[in-house]
Amino acid sequence: MKAYYTRRFTALDNKFKGIVDKIAIYDRLGNRKGIYTIKTDENGYEYYEVDNPFDEYGLFTDKIKDAILCIKNGYADCIVKSNFLNILILRKYIDENYGKTLRDKTIEGFKNTKFAYAIKFNLYNSFTNDGLYLSNDNNNLLLSYDKNKIMTFDNIGDAKKYRLNLFNIAQNYFNEYIASGKNGKYLKNLEKTSVIKYMFSDLRKNRDTFDLDIVQVIK
Repeated sequence: MKAYYTRRFTALDNKFKGIVDKIAIYDRLGNRKGIYTIKTDENGYEYYEVDNPFDEYGLFTDKIKDAILCIKNGYADCIVKSNFLNILILRKYIDENYGKTLRDKTIEGFKNTKFAYAIKFNLYNSFTNDGLYLSNDNNNLLLSYDKNKIMTFDNIGDAKKYRLNLFNIAQNYFNEYIASGKNGKYLKNLEKTSVIKYMFSDLRKNRDTFDLDIVQVIK
């Protein structure tokens, strides 16, 4: 995960439409782990944005625990929050002394922080909704963020088990609905914000409109 070797070079970049500075990072065995474009921050310091080595797509979105671990291990120096869907971006600075100053501040700021896992409802093809957290109130979704009402789990295994149980509850409810001859009462029994209602609706209409993601949160 840590960059043991780096190589700086220039290359043509179609995104930036011209010649740009880039940096390649290598592990201790000499294997190249990534190539990144070097950028300059508002204070004139050069940096590059790193990928999440623990995520299949290299993202830090909803992965605050991964982000802090990467910073503690020296893979990155600080966190920058994007205005788009709360995306987390991690920067690694070229100037090691400046980077260490930011890294030390970040580590100190999160020194006593405890992390947990939560379940987040995300609609497919939605670019305006950051998702809804599952609450600790009868499997309802939180319409507004409240860290004190989010259902949390100490480990990812427990979160996955609970998510699977939600799908089983919804499937059993749907089976009862079919067995009843599609009795309309089954459409009225669920609360509007119940995640089971969304799952039941998809089963009833034979569609797939959302996902339940396991995310990292601050406990």
